[in-house]
Amino acid sequence: MTMTTQPAASENGALQIVRDALLRGKSFLDVERLYKIPAGVAEELYRDYYEQKFKTQDQNLQRMVQMERLEMMIEPLMEQALVGNVKASEVLVKHLQSLSELLGLNLQQEKIQVEIISDQQGQVVFEMMDFMQAKLLGWVQANLAMPEMEQPLAMIEDRWDEQVAESISEARMRQQQGLVEIDAKR
Repeated sequence: MTMTTQPAASENGALQIVRDALLRGKSFLDVERLYKIPAGVAEELYRDYYEQKFKTQDQNLQRMVQMERLEMMIEPLMEQALVGNVKASEVLVKHLQSLSELLGLNLQQEKIQVEIISDQQGQVVFEMMDFMQAKLLGWVQANLAMPEMEQPLAMIEDRWDEQVAESISEARMRQQQGLVEIDAKR
């Protein structure tokens, strides 16, 4: 049991060394020279790691693998771009665009809602609004005309929402009664 665990642990350590080196912009040959991990073995470890990750059907995991790959390419480019390398900056911008597409940051969500109403429905809405407007206007005029009220505007403001809700309810009841009467006549 310890024999199988030991190679897996050393393989994971080697993989981590390879990934870190590649993240810093080193090649597989650099890994061989610096860490004494043969270039072919390093490449195979790295390829196997991502192939294993990519075999899964989970879209989020695949997106994460792709993000990790892009981040590995971006980090060395960032260092080169910061010192003024124009070519690295251009490639960096392309990788950042790919990353934003992968994350869905470039999508613009537009919501368009179309409501089609018939002439009869339009007439119903118009009649309800006309009734509500007349009722609210009459209520405001009545309160402003009362000489005994000290601050009619303050009272109107305090009770406005209540009056609007009441006028909507009355308009709906009137309209439904009107529809019932129309149906009864048919």
